[in-house]
Amino acid sequence: MIIWHVLLATCITLATGEPARPNVCKYLQCMKSSQTVANHTVIKYNKTIWEAHNLNENVFDFRAWNWTELDDLAHEGDALVEVIFNGLDIVQIDSLDGHDNVMSLNLDGNGIQNVEKNAFGQFRRLINLSLRANMISAIDHGYFYYDSKIENLDISQNVITTLVGFKDLTWASLIYLNASHNHIEHVTNQLVKLDKLEWVDLSYNRIARTDGPLMLPRNLRDCILNNNNLTIWPFDSVPGRLRHLCIGFNLLNSTKPASGLRKLDLSHNRLAVFCSECFPNLEELDISGNYLDTVPDWSASMDISPLKKISFNRMPFLRVIKNNSFSKTANLKEIEISTCPELANIEENAFTSLTQLQKLDLSYNGLQQVHENIVHWNRIKHGVNLQGNPFRCDCSMQWFLDRVISEMLSDRELHALFPDLRCTSPSIYKNQLLVRLTIHDNVLCRTTRMINEAGMVQIITSDEDHLVEKVILCCLIVANIVTLFYLVYLKNKRQYKIIPIYS
Repeated sequence: MIIWHVLLATCITLATGEPARPNVCKYLQCMKSSQTVANHTVIKYNKTIWEAHNLNENVFDFRAWNWTELDDLAHEGDALVEVIFNGLDIVQIDSLDGHDNVMSLNLDGNGIQNVEKNAFGQFRRLINLSLRANMISAIDHGYFYYDSKIENLDISQNVITTLVGFKDLTWASLIYLNASHNHIEHVTNQLVKLDKLEWVDLSYNRIARTDGPLMLPRNLRDCILNNNNLTIWPFDSVPGRLRHLCIGFNLLNSTKPASGLRKLDLSHNRLAVFCSECFPNLEELDISGNYLDTVPDWSASMDISPLKKISFNRMPFLRVIKNNSFSKTANLKEIEISTCPELANIEENAFTSLTQLQKLDLSYNGLQQVHENIVHWNRIKHGVNLQGNPFRCDCSMQWFLDRVISEMLSDRELHALFPDLRCTSPSIYKNQLLVRLTIHDNVLCRTTRMINEAGMVQIITSDEDHLVEKVILCCLIVANIVTLFYLVYLKNKRQYKIIPIYS
């Protein structure tokens, strides 16, 4: 009998040319995952495929769907299944039948409002759960019968107001939690028991420190708190393993020590001072959009800072960069100080101690001149970006043409730093590209009379002047053409002779 069944299955396979297609793949989209995981199939709701198969025009509802349809995939050896049911109108989820082979469940964008307890209790091997872009207001720890094996949970873009559901140990395996874009107002100790949590995103909520400090789980490495309502530092202490903290676009005016941090984003707060000794192990720092009037001073530090990248962009009150500001930051490779309209002074030797510096962005500030010895110009691999500054092109800037611009011309990769590197004054050079001024020797040290006598007028004609000339020329041409056609019209117009009726 066994031999007969084997022969029958072989005959069916030979007759069709391929094994019979699982029934579930006739009305749902089946794909092999692009991931490297072997035997991983993706099952996805596709409205076109569903409507083509379902002549009764019934709406697909995964709550009433027979999940045992996935057994056919298991029999084919596909041990892991990813299920994606998006774009459905499902208000409430009760207890789903589930399937042991489902390791990833995506229910994004279904309008879900309520999720009952034990809703996912039958998914005993579920690792990834995404409920993004629904209307869920709270998360309950009782979604599962057993201790959840969920490692990645995405509940972003809902209307969740509290994280109380995470206080239970049911979420003991959780590593990744995205709760951004919700309505959460208070977070204190709700996450502290998530011992395996390494990454959490709480950005774009309404979090403020009112009832107590925000307590983070001990193994957390990345925390994102951007775009909340924090007016004071939310932590009394942070875990020693925390490496990356984003807390930009809040209302902070002070910070507290966090010695383990490697990357810190404090951009767009209300900081007037920065405590450099509070973060001794930082490698990347962004304090753009704050109220500092000078670059933080690391010179008082006992050791060389491990900082490799700093960003001080869009600082409305930043006026000066002192010559000792970076004296203890010899590891810096990239500096961004851009779009600071009041920054008009960079002291001599401000960056000369930075022997590893590869990129320096000083664009769109208020610099009218730069000192020749603020930096080792020829050692900066990616150049110094000075575009957008209101340079006064007089004799004191001739060295810049001779030394810096000329060297940049020999490196095509640095030509991207030319388009907005222009003179603002005097008027004879207004809007003139600095790179064009290198055509003639010592041009910035010549008087207007000397320029005219040398026949150099053409190089100081600005692009705006050329544009005006072109517009005027086009208008004249159009006017001449219109006049010509009008004269031709008058010439060919039929003439009428008036004869009096009475003689």
